Amino acid sequence: MNKNKPMARRTAGGRNRSAAKRSNKKGKMYETLMGLGLWILGLFNVVLIASFVMKHMGSGDEQVISVSEPVITRNIEHVIAFEVLNGCGSYGVAAKFATCLENAGFQKHEIGNFDNFDMPQTIIFDRKSQNRLFGLKVSETLGLPSTAVVYQAKENSPVDVSIILGKDYQKAKFLRNIANQ
Repeated sequence: MNKNKPMARRTAGGRNRSAAKRSNKKGKMYETLMGLGLWILGLFNVVLIASFVMKHMGSGDEQVISVSEPVITRNIEHVIAFEVLNGCGSYGVAAKFATCLENAGFQKHEIGNFDNFDMPQTIIFDRKSQNRLFGLKVSETLGLPSTAVVYQAKENSPVDVSIILGKDYQKAKFLRNIANQ
């Protein structure tokens, strides 16, 4: 029996050494990959910081342009044609918006319902001017934020601006003026 024990020890010891070597190789590979990953993340951070600095720091050659009057108050020679579509489901709201715009000199083309009544926010689609000038003029008249105006061309559209009323239509300042009268 004594002869078998040392042999068993040698076999078991040999297995332990090779397993330890494999474990050590895996540990070194893991450390190498982690180190490489950290270097890549560090390089990425340097690029992001450089991009931020270049974006927010001028070269000194920029020309400062000042506008004496806000863009949305410029006079528009064109009579803006509009449509108002009810996307919130409240009865008569589209007619109130259309009346306000007609009283301000805009040309009514259509009043109706949108495809659904689940619109969370009011959207003003400027169909003709890429700089959103028509839509901004309409939003100013209604007392809606300029962020509601989006340029979306529609080929052969008879209107310059499409207004889709959302559930937030109460934000329109002209409605408050009507309620106060």
